[in-house]
Amino acid sequence: MLLLDANLMLRHLLDDHPELSPKAQDLLDRNDVELRYEVMCEIVYVLSKLYGVPRARIEADLRAFIAADSVYIQDEETACEALQLYRDQNIDIVDAILCAHAKVRGRGILTFDAKMLKVLTRESANGQNT
Repeated sequence: MLLLDANLMLRHLLDDHPELSPKAQDLLDRNDVELRYEVMCEIVYVLSKLYGVPRARIEADLRAFIAADSVYIQDEETACEALQLYRDQNIDIVDAILCAHAKVRGRGILTFDAKMLKVLTRESANGQNT
């Protein structure tokens, strides 16, 4: 299993380079890969900040990618929950990952971040364990 780098994944998702995008697709088709959380964060940041991709599309594209049999990500349930929180809440992806860990694994978070506290309170009010 190979570690996936953000630049290859970006070429795959954006399909914006005549040479590298098809090569990225071919490499992903032929290999099992591991998507690390830190790489997922970089991908989300670049897609949102540099390319202006909407949160809903980022969530849908990454969720579909993670679901592939050839893709491994540590704690897929938490990763998918983080992508959903990122899509639905006004928080960055790192905060979404922490909130997802709290929700999925029943963990608490020590923070002064008002946005994160608001998300945690909202999730708790919706009957979720945070």
